[in-house]
Amino acid sequence: MNIDFIFYLPIGVKNFCLFRQFSILASFIDFSQWRSGQLRGEFSGWARPIKPSMTTPSCLVKITVKGTPNLIWRRFVVPIDISLDRLHGVIQTVMGWQGTRPHSFEVRKQKFAPAGSEVENALPETNFTLANLASRSRTRLKYRYGDWDHDIVVESIRYANPVWPFPSYCLEGVRRCPPESCSNMDEFVEYLKTVNELDHFDLAAVNKVFGVDGPIDVPSIKPSPKKRPVRKRPDPLQRLGRLMKLAVSQADGM
Repeated sequence: MNIDFIFYLPIGVKNFCLFRQFSILASFIDFSQWRSGQLRGEFSGWARPIKPSMTTPSCLVKITVKGTPNLIWRRFVVPIDISLDRLHGVIQTVMGWQGTRPHSFEVRKQKFAPAGSEVENALPETNFTLANLASRSRTRLKYRYGDWDHDIVVESIRYANPVWPFPSYCLEGVRRCPPESCSNMDEFVEYLKTVNELDHFDLAAVNKVFGVDGPIDVPSIKPSPKKRPVRKRPDPLQRLGRLMKLAVSQADGM
């Protein structure tokens, strides 16, 4: 009997055939060339090319003012290739700020600010786009306007824009931003004592600035799928103890 057959017998006939095919293929490959990168360049042509989009992809972005007693947030749409200085202008419009204070962006401890800004170790924001900072969905950024900190979440980098060709507009929001006269949170808390609640956010007035009139048919935003609960495996010692008790009980019954 063939010794090779006896050696490969435990792995089964199907796996044996696959193993033999792999062995034959491996005999023709010089793995030293693979490690050096000579063969990887030949195989790179197998990748399926990405079809170019007919329009610039849009991003769905949510921004929230940090630390306020009541949530103040906006959800808006911008093109993925928007520069950071233009993104600053969109944020000012949707939030209702007046642009009287310095601003900066931050992602992964790297700051971006206008040229000549006093922010230390900041890169010029005109040289970077949102695509440079958010390469995938759920990317988080920080936006600072004066003493007001904002959290930015790029919820989607391939959002279906329902009002194309308008590249930027606001989808929804809650409450107006703090008045420009309030430079910090302490002044804002004192301001809230004089009013019951901030005025409602005027979505139509904001979208008129972007040139969008009328209501927007907002596509449904699907929440992220929930993870299945992990089933706890029984303890093998407990299982062994139950089997021993069962064996003892059967022995006593006999």
